[in-house]
Parts: sequence; structure tokens; C-alpha cells
Amino acid sequence: MAPTHLCAIAMEDGSVCLYDLAAKLWSTHKLCNTQQREVRALAWQPASGTVLAVGCTAGVCLWRIAFSGTTGALSGGHMQRVLPHAPVSCLAWHPLGSWLVAGSDQLGVVSLWAGGETSSAVSLWARGGGGVSILSISNCGGMLLAGWVSGGVRLYETRTWSWRTWEAFRGKRCVAAAWSGPAPLSSKGPRTLLVSFEGEPQLH
Repeated sequence: MAPTHLCAIAMEDGSVCLYDLAAKLWSTHKLCNTQQREVRALAWQPASGTVLAVGCTAGVCLWRIAFSGTTGALSGGHMQRVLPHAPVSCLAWHPLGSWLVAGSDQLGVVSLWAGGETSSAVSLWARGGGGVSILSISNCGGMLLAGWVSGGVRLYETRTWSWRTWEAFRGKRCVAAAWSGPAPLSSKGPRTLLVSFEGEPQLH
């Protein structure tokens, strides 16, 4: 899970600052690299607490946050690798942190990395007519929502990657999504998805 006492904030210069919520202090350690520019997405790896994915123009920068073994205080960050991709605008981790997906609002392709442990991405699909505007994974990890800049939403089943288009919202741009339902590795219980579309005051 993400560190409950740390908040990651992207800065205009491409660096990422960390704020300690418990101590109410900014960390003196910034996460910065020459390849990390125009940061547009941040995502903590679940079940890890120490890995932060940073979406930028070069792709995804994976950082490992280090803590002092004696005091537990933040002691720095080390960039593990850069996962090459078109400029990244949205990120989503599987609830167990086993894989990461990234999308670009400039390209209608979503890429998947297995736990970020390889620089070779698997392209799940491509779609013409606009880039990816949002990615959201269900609590159980069994469903992936993808929305496009040009409008439209698809729901993917993550075991077989079969998909269906949400026909009722064709042409509408999804700007937010929230899931409720069973925990990871559980297939029991209903799944509920709330979505919001650009220019509409109501939830669906």
C-alpha cells in the first residue's frame, strides 16, 4: 500500500516533492532526473509502500523511496528505471501491485508492464481518433475501464482482455471513475462503478 504518511506532489520543473503528513513537513529529498519532464500522473504501487510511478514525457519513471531503519524517516529516493512510452497522462496499478498500465492522451494505446520489472511493454490495444484520457482498475483487479479523449468508454476483463464498449456513453469524455466491490483475488460480491463525464453534473 502507499505510505499512509507521505503525499507525492508533481512540480512544474518535472521534480516530485514528498510531504510528510504525520510530521507536517516537506522532505528535503526531491525526486528528479533529466528524463523526468512534464509530469502528469503519479501512482503509488499497492502492497509496496515504497514504489512510486511517475508519468512524464519520456514514459514512466519508477522510483523506490528509502526510509531510515532506525527512525523510519524518509532518507531519499532512487530511480530504478524508465519505462519508455509516449508522453504519459494517466496511470493505474493492479490492486495487488502486480502490473501497471499507462495511457497517453496523444496516442490511443494502453501499455502494460508486469510489476514494472521489465522495460518491454505489452500493448493491450490501439484505437484511432484520439488518445487515452482515463484508466481505472476495479478493487478486485478483474476489470479495467479506459476512456478516450475523443469520447467513449470501454470495459476490459483483465483475465482474457475481452472488452465491450459502453454504448450508452458513446462520444462522451469520461473524466472520473470510482469502483466499489470485493477485495483483490475475490470474485464474490457485486461490483459498482460510478463515472462522471465532461460537461454533465450527474454521476452514472
